[in-house]
Formats: sequence, C-alpha cells, structure tokens
Amino acid sequence: MNILETKGLTKSFGGVTANSNLDICIKKGSVTGLIGPNGSGKTTFINVVSGVYPATSGKVIFDGKDITSLDKYKIARAGIARTFQTIRLFERLSVLETVLVARHASYGASIWDAVLSTSRLRAANAREEARAKELLEIVGLGKQHYDVLGNSLPYGYRRSLEIARALALEPSLLLLDEPAAGMNREEFNFLQEIIQNVKQQGITILLVEHTMELVEAVVDHCVVLNYGQKLTEGPFCDCESDPRVIEAYLGKEEAEC
Repeated sequence: MNILETKGLTKSFGGVTANSNLDICIKKGSVTGLIGPNGSGKTTFINVVSGVYPATSGKVIFDGKDITSLDKYKIARAGIARTFQTIRLFERLSVLETVLVARHASYGASIWDAVLSTSRLRAANAREEARAKELLEIVGLGKQHYDVLGNSLPYGYRRSLEIARALALEPSLLLLDEPAAGMNREEFNFLQEIIQNVKQQGITILLVEHTMELVEAVVDHCVVLNYGQKLTEGPFCDCESDPRVIEAYLGKEEAEC
C-alpha cells in the first residue's frame, strides 16, 4: 500500500521547470531514497509535498487524500513532517523544551486550564513530557541532554534534535532533506541507527541524500531524478549500476567506460 503518490507533479519557477511530470509512489512502512545530482529537483519535490511551494500542476495524494492545495500547516497536521538542509533550532530553548513546543497541539488543555493551573493541565504536562522524552530516546538524546540548549549541542546531536522535533508531530511520513550533510564518521553511523529506529516505529521515510553510503545502508527503494524528471527507480544496487545514473552523476565518458 502506498502512503504517498504524486501524479504528473510539476513545479516551475518562471521559465525553469524544477520538477516535471513526476509520478512517484512511496510504499507505507518503507525507507525510500530520492537521489540525483545537484539541481535535479530533489529538495523542490520535498518542498512541494510538504506545502512549502505550491505545485504548478499535478497532484499529491497522501494516505488516499488529495493534499495538493492544502496549506503547509494542514499538511503537517495530516501526518507529514520534515527536516531541512539547514538546521533550524530555537536559540534559547533546551532540548526537552524544543520537543515540547512541537507537541503543543497534543496538549488538550485550554487557556483557562493554564490560568487556573488545573489538574487537567498538570496531567497534560506530565503526559507530553513523557512522550517528548520517548522521542528523544529514539534519536539517541538521553536525560543528560534534556536541559542543554539545543543550539549548543554538537552538530550531529543538533541533527538528531531536529528529527525529534519533527517526530513530535506524530507523523506517518517523515521527509529527511540531506540529514548527513556535514557529519563526521561517528555522527554518520549514529544517523544510520536513528533512521532504523524511526522505521521501527512504523514511520515511513523519504530520504533525500547525496551520501550514497547512507542510502545503500538504509533504503528499501530508490528513485533517481535528473533535470527534474524521474530517470529510473528500483533497488539501490540496480540504480547505482544503471548507465543512465552513472552518466547523470559522472558524465557520458565515465558511463561508457
């Protein structure tokens, strides 16, 4: 069963077509890699699916519903969360506070509960704090990190926190945009574990990534873009050895060697 389908999805910026007539299916419960050379339209695809950019034409179907024209906050509420290439954390919030802020829609307490400090508010606070800690454990941030300012964490842990914040929305589909960018070997290995942990939670993942070692290690299926069009798709090993993919990455001469 597919959790996400795009049908003829096209996104143009003036005279430049970044995504052209894309038919892409993401299987529920899978990790799908979206790969391709720089400028192939990968991040644009994520931006259209998540509502950052409106589609020029075509459709985005999520969990059987057409979400093409929804605002990005409605798409997030529907069950799609994402990270960004550039880490975007609150400057003055701790690790735990960062995740709790993202949990605000789940509290179920009113402003009067806050003013009167009701038992319902205290129960909601306890429940949401427990859930936030569970999510932090999934990404490898234990209790020793809870009170640390998010922006003061080492780079790899900041990436982990960004993923935890996305998970706080309780998504069924998580879009990861270049999560391994700038990571050292230890952080890279840690990221592999996080992706597997998230998958074990039953969350579908769409991974945009240039690091083929990560893609090979974690994905179930690959989709290759080039010049905004789908070049091929299938198991990573088949895509990696496809002469068209080699040509897209390295040029025609290398593909013919």
